[in-house]
Amino acid sequence: MWAVDNRTPFAAQGSFLRDRHGVEHWVVAVRACFSLRADGLLDVAPEPPPVRLVGEYVNGQAREMKAAADIAPFRPAADILVRGIACAPGEAVRRTCAVRVRVGAIEK
Repeated sequence: MWAVDNRTPFAAQGSFLRDRHGVEHWVVAVRACFSLRADGLLDVAPEPPPVRLVGEYVNGQAREMKAAADIAPFRPAADILVRGIACAPGEAVRRTCAVRVRVGAIEK
């Protein structure tokens, strides 16, 4: 039986998935959660959220997706989800404010 030997503080789960050609692949997803400190460094969340095997929908209805599944047969790069509050420089009151996050070559 296949299993994930996870030696990280992050949530991890493996699953067999079929691609669009019907070929089965062993796929492993890792979910990490961090908090940004005031000094700009990151803290690892003490209890990471579990790997999401299926998508989540608003009010449990398939009309509006809240979050996609974490696991897929092919992803060319990692996904990054940023959840938080943005403040304009100098905490000025603004209706909009551009925000950008970059981790290595991945930018959102």
